Amino acid sequence: MPVANGPTRQAGRTTLIDHEPHAGHDSLGEGHGARRRGWVVLGLAALALLIYLVTNHWLHVLDALPYVAVIAMIAMHLGHGHGGHGRHDKRAGGEDGG
Repeated sequence: MPVANGPTRQAGRTTLIDHEPHAGHDSLGEGHGARRRGWVVLGLAALALLIYLVTNHWLHVLDALPYVAVIAMIAMHLGHGHGGHGRHDKRAGGEDGG
């Protein structure tokens, strides 16, 4: 039986039959679930690497901790800043006046 990709009439009603895959999803179920699985696999791999480093290279991990802390602080300041310099709430009646 052929499949229609347009309007069809059934018992006086016009219905649309769309058998095209939606944008961002393919027939294998890729999409939100696959993205979540990817993050879970990446997280488990990072956890396995962390366990390996701590158990087999403990002294090297301790040597690297000060550098990791400094890099983490820099990354947090680049990503989050100090809470918004110059972006104070200017609503009427707020603490900043208005």
